[in-house]
Amino acid sequence: FTPGRYTSSFLKLRVEGGKVLGEIAPEPWRPRAVEWLRQTATARYFLYRWQVRPQALLDAFLGPAQAEDTRFAANIDVASVLSREADIRAATDYMMVRLAAQARSIGAQLLVAMDGDRSAIYAGRPDS
Repeated sequence: FTPGRYTSSFLKLRVEGGKVLGEIAPEPWRPRAVEWLRQTATARYFLYRWQVRPQALLDAFLGPAQAEDTRFAANIDVASVLSREADIRAATDYMMVRLAAQARSIGAQLLVAMDGDRSAIYAGRPDS
């Protein structure tokens, strides 16, 4: 699982050998120690008035993460994804069936939108 501020709030699947074995229920988001800083007037001043972003500061001092790493396309490590293709297909099939059933249960239609590797498209790369 990828760490992040809200990732515990998402439903996760237990997948092995190309089969969904079960669901891992989402957990409510709980603020961590640094959350108090985000709530201060000083932090809001820098974030909203001056548009200072913590990631921009980190990039300025440490350099951008994976700036020239060709393994990544649209922030995805393609080789890692391809190595788990069977599990990803199983999880996708499972979730699409579940989402379609949820939509039907309330009389709605399911609409799925996908984003592409915009940097490759804008650069005119043939792999885009």
